[in-house]
Amino acid sequence: MKPEEQRIAIAEACGWKPSNPRGKWCHPVNWSMAKNGSYEVWVGRDKLPNYLHDLNAMHEAEKILTYEQKYEYARQFIDFELIFATASQRAEAFLRTLNLWTN
Repeated sequence: MKPEEQRIAIAEACGWKPSNPRGKWCHPVNWSMAKNGSYEVWVGRDKLPNYLHDLNAMHEAEKILTYEQKYEYARQFIDFELIFATASQRAEAFLRTLNLWTN
């Protein structure tokens, strides 16, 4: 997957919703405001979390995993590799865990 495809797939898995056709995105916390016409809650694609380069963003993404998914996610890594995994490595494992990874 291309980096931008990964970023969008993770954002959608975390509840970010795209608008159509404006190309803007809304965080799940602001979705009710967005549905009521509050356009300031929409952000451009460039404002989506940078999951592939930000460990904090990946940490937030990991929070949506169920217990079973967390187990599968950890299985993507060898031994203690998860502790030292980069944001990009975590992003790939996250997408593979959710069966969202494409070649």
